[in-house]
This record gives sequence, C-alpha cells and structure tokens, in this order.
Amino acid sequence: MSTAKTTAISFPPEGLIKELEGYCRPSSGREKTEEELKNIIHHWGWSWSPTKKLEPANLLFFHWLLLSDQLTEGILNTVLHFFPEAARLTSASKKTNLHIILRNKAVTLDLVKILVNAWPECIFCKDDDDLTALHCLCANPHLNASDKMEILEFLLQKNKGMVEISTREKGFLPIHFAAIHHST
Repeated sequence: MSTAKTTAISFPPEGLIKELEGYCRPSSGREKTEEELKNIIHHWGWSWSPTKKLEPANLLFFHWLLLSDQLTEGILNTVLHFFPEAARLTSASKKTNLHIILRNKAVTLDLVKILVNAWPECIFCKDDDDLTALHCLCANPHLNASDKMEILEFLLQKNKGMVEISTREKGFLPIHFAAIHHST
C-alpha cells in the first residue's frame, strides 16, 4: 500500500476573478486602493498556498492594474502576496509584467524594483517580437526625463546587453523606440 500523498491543485473561485476584473477594469471608474483590493480577496476567503494556482487567463485584472495610474506599491505588493505566481506569468505574446508596467504613465522605480525582486529573470525576457523591458520604457512618452533615467539606470545595471537587442520584425533598437515615440 502506497503512502504517497497527492496534493490537489486549487484555483481561485471564478467569482473572485470576475470581481477582481470588474474592480480593476479601466472603465470601472472605481478608485483603486490596497484596502479595497484586500477586501475583495478576503471576501472570497482566498489565501495563497503552494497548491493554489493562477492561470494566465485569470491575469487580466493584474495587467489592468499594472497599467493603472492609480497603481501603488501597496497594491502591487498585495497582488503579489495573494498571487505570488503572478510575478512569473506572461501574456500570450510573452510580455512580462515588467514589459506591461513600463507602459504605465505613472510607473516609478520602486514599482519596477518590486516586480524585478519578485522575478529577477524578467529583466532578461523578450516578447514574441524580441521587445525587451527597455524597448517598452523607451516607447513610453508620458514619463518625465528624471523618472525615466532612474528606471533606465536600474535596468541597465541588471542587464547592459538589452541596449543591443533589436526587434525581430523591423530591427529596432530601444533608441529607435525613444526617437519614434518622442521619448526623452
């Protein structure tokens, strides 16, 4: 008789994901706060354990948060606390959360550091067209020059080689993205 245990994988309740999507949807008009996010998660009784998983299809709410100008360190840390595997999931086109957050007009160095600390390898990831996080930063015309330079210096400390990676389709380097998007 075998004594090996099998551990069942559990997924978040569909209602939790739907409520998170409704709350985080850009068109919801709702203010995004760490407290409200925790209330939604606690209402559904969700707590993380290694046997609980988040499917990539359930990440839409997280990507909307990463693009929200209301994103705070507290909100980001809350999602990663309750859904730690979210740090490593990528979109269908292989965009990491770092790619996504660097398109946010309100991105800060501290937000970038939280994502990189949660999954250090994301700094080396390229999407389906070989876009790196640096391409995304250079394509963001909304950041002021000093914030962009802080993030740029941090990214290059982690991976200097990303300045030489060109896109697959048109061969654009990050500097080309900066010029195209009139980015500083």
